Amino acid sequence: MVGQKLDITVVDDAFRKSAEWKGMMTTDTFPLLKTDEGCLQQTSAICTYLAQLAGGKMLGSNAVERSQVDQWISFTNSTIDPTATTVSNGIFGWADVMQDTWNEASKSLKAHMKVMNTALEGKKFLVGNEMTVADVVAACSLLLNF
Repeated sequence: MVGQKLDITVVDDAFRKSAEWKGMMTTDTFPLLKTDEGCLQQTSAICTYLAQLAGGKMLGSNAVERSQVDQWISFTNSTIDPTATTVSNGIFGWADVMQDTWNEASKSLKAHMKVMNTALEGKKFLVGNEMTVADVVAACSLLLNF
């Protein structure tokens, strides 16, 4: 999509305990992208970086669109991700989720999807007329739940 060649490495628990690994991690979260300039973590930061390397087209075509891309990334990270994670954890058994907590997260996720569906009415993409990083980050966040 952005024309970058990436090498994917799956790390084991032994490497995650190494000094090299700890030197790369700043937020102790995944995914991690190691570049010549330094390391990046979190899907949205990595997507934004790759989009910038590809000329920035996927970041919006003007100042308003760039800000709207940031807005949808923030909405996804702060609003959708927490509820989607709770729902996925409950469905797949990745964590203990109490039934009332799962029910509330599921209800919230449905409400968040209504917000997104309303924003998408008559459009293909969250921002502008072409796919942006906002669409990619939102899709990644929802991948397991839908």
